[in-house]
Amino acid sequence: TLTTIVSTSRNTALGSFALEDTTGNDNTGIGHNALANLAAVSGGTAVGAGALTTATTATNCTAVGFNALTTTNANNNTATGYSVLSAVSSGANNCGFGASTATALSTGSNNSYLGAAIKAPSADTNTTTVGYNSGSAFAGTTNTLIGAGVAPASTAGSSNNVGVGAGALGSLDSGSTNTSIGTTSGNTITTGTANVTIGNNAQVGAAAATGQVVIGAGATATSTN
Repeated sequence: TLTTIVSTSRNTALGSFALEDTTGNDNTGIGHNALANLAAVSGGTAVGAGALTTATTATNCTAVGFNALTTTNANNNTATGYSVLSAVSSGANNCGFGASTATALSTGSNNSYLGAAIKAPSADTNTTTVGYNSGSAFAGTTNTLIGAGVAPASTAGSSNNVGVGAGALGSLDSGSTNTSIGTTSGNTITTGTANVTIGNNAQVGAAAATGQVVIGAGATATSTN
């Protein structure tokens, strides 16, 4: 612990190899290898084995949980939970809460994830995802997804979608600019764009529909609006 610390101030370490190589100030490392490779970095807090273990240039990061924020070298990231944001490298200003959440995120920035097992692509940007097993690990940015299992199916990537309610946009693939509010609302959309569905199980008329507006529980569109 603090075995090679040189000319630093206000650092706290508890655990084998915690803060082992730091030259920064105002850091706290608790757990085996927590902040173990920290160089000229300040304001880091790591609680849990392997948390922030390879951070060398990141500042003002907080990681709580085994292997949380393991590889980051960007600033202002916060991760709480097992392996949360564990692959973040240059992405900054990200927040992740929940076990195994956003583990593929690497270069993306300005994202917020709340819930276990949330998926995110490596370059995700400006996305907010709340709910267990929501989101997709494939390319896409600027999505707002709230509810368990929202938009989990994408394999081609989609952007600028809003899904609110458990299972909303549940079949979304490459479709973009869709807004679905309500449980399972819009879950027939796959490649469709610019659709609005509001209401429990409100659906567009076809998987590739464009520009349909559907309002009402159980309603289904029959034509493009």
